[in-house]
Amino acid sequence: MRLVLSEEDLSRHLEYSFWYLAFAITDFQSVLKLARAPSPPLESTLGRTAVVPSAERVERVA
Repeated sequence: MRLVLSEEDLSRHLEYSFWYLAFAITDFQSVLKLARAPSPPLESTLGRTAVVPSAERVERVA
């Protein structure tokens, strides 16, 4: 079986391949940026969690 592509089909295929490759490269670069980003210190992540005091502790403080 022989596949014959017209010049227009070949041109379109190359254009799509180019855009797919360009997208893959930029997507990979953004993944690398995220991987190299410094993680926040443990204290800042712990400070964001909501701590609900127990009823006993609230009574002792009040």
